[in-house]
Amino acid sequence: MATDRNMRAKLTSSQKAEFTETFAMLDTDGSGAISTSEVKSGLQLCGMRPSDQDCANLVARFDVNGDGELELFEWLELAAIVFLGKDDEEVPTEMFSHLADGETGKITKASLFTAASRLLARVGQNDFSPLNAEAMLKALDASGEVDRDQFVRMCADLGVYVRKE
Repeated sequence: MATDRNMRAKLTSSQKAEFTETFAMLDTDGSGAISTSEVKSGLQLCGMRPSDQDCANLVARFDVNGDGELELFEWLELAAIVFLGKDDEEVPTEMFSHLADGETGKITKASLFTAASRLLARVGQNDFSPLNAEAMLKALDASGEVDRDQFVRMCADLGVYVRKE
């Protein structure tokens, strides 16, 4: 099932260039398309933990021509929706799932440190410490842990999305 929105038209030229470069990096076999396993590898590089089924669903959602892979235009649509077209609680819920500890179901010092360290390492910054993670969480919640509902409320308060009443 492919998306019917043309969000890629809203990408700036620099965003298109960046996402095109990412596409080329993920297309490890040089086929001009990204397979489900290449999508999974790319998401893992971003610190995400997608299942094979998650990746298959993602490819199916954006695979307009039904060949089981994402060509560049399909990849740009996916990237545009991920970065520009999220609605409601989808963004904070996805963000939470990538930050939360798999065992506790909460954002903990360790899970925040791991996610932030991976992200910062990709941009050449390695000065984030477990103490930074702990301080950030305590600033958000006195318990030092944040559950999904707290995180979604905080995102709404920060303007990440507009809560439906």
